Amino acid sequence: MEVGAAEPEAEETKVSTETEDAKESANEEEKVSNEVTASSSESSDTVAEEAEKPTEVASDESEATKATDTPNLSEKSSFENEPEKEAEVEMDSTLATTVAATAENSEEEQVSKYMLLDRLFKFLDSTGDEPVNDVLAGYFSKVVQLLINRKQKQIVPYITADENKCVEGLLKHVYSRSVAEIVLRLLQIVESNFDEDISAKIFEKKQFILTSLIDKLQCEEEDETVMNVKYILQEMME
Repeated sequence: MEVGAAEPEAEETKVSTETEDAKESANEEEKVSNEVTASSSESSDTVAEEAEKPTEVASDESEATKATDTPNLSEKSSFENEPEKEAEVEMDSTLATTVAATAENSEEEQVSKYMLLDRLFKFLDSTGDEPVNDVLAGYFSKVVQLLINRKQKQIVPYITADENKCVEGLLKHVYSRSVAEIVLRLLQIVESNFDEDISAKIFEKKQFILTSLIDKLQCEEEDETVMNVKYILQEMME
């Protein structure tokens, strides 16, 4: 009977021992699991930190790239503006050249405008102190009177200009009846048909012509001169 009672007690002791071993094994497994979890958490944090570092490096590189690109953009804009500046310079030089050419052309036009009249009135100085040819004087008179009748605005300012000495040349050859007719036609010009400055110049020349004609009557001149002066004054009084 004592032997039979001892066997159950031995079995119970064995079972309790196995239970404790199982608990210890479970505790160790749980500890290992916690360690694994902690290590995995640490590794994941490390991986996240490593992943963030390239991002920071990339952002730093992008900022550096932007910083380096900014001067390039300004340089690029300056390069792009250079053709515009060159175009403006070329335009300014072209305008200056055009203005200079226009001024030269206007001077040439002014010269060419009176070139034919210069040649025409050179007839009065062509003979010097010698009398003019009556036939040529007749053609000259017809041309000048025709221009006075049809182109007064162009020829009268030329005749009355002091630098041309046209009136003085006409009075010098007033002994010619053809030239006397031109002088008479000049005295018949109406000043109001012209601008104020030209009108004043015409009036001045008329006074000069009348004074010179009266002086020729008082001097001992040849018969043709006196006759032509009387002819002009009589026509003016009619």
